[in-house]
Amino acid sequence: MVKSLENVPIVTPKSHVDRNSRALPAILRALLGELLERWTGAFLRWREIRNSRRALNRLTADQLRDIGLTRAEARREYRKSYYVE
Repeated sequence: MVKSLENVPIVTPKSHVDRNSRALPAILRALLGELLERWTGAFLRWREIRNSRRALNRLTADQLRDIGLTRAEARREYRKSYYVE
């Protein structure tokens, strides 16, 4: 006599991918969050440097003399790349 398998549930073993499928989005969220935080920090630092150099460039000769800089030094600082501190 052959038994019918119509009402027997099919159980499949959980694979390695299935176990980690929930962890993957959490890891991606953490990495993306860290990247966004670093990018935001770098952007804010760039903006601070840019604004400082623009303000320095707008100073008059008398104001520059008060802080001990010449117009040429101020221009040189203003033209520096963001990556040069």
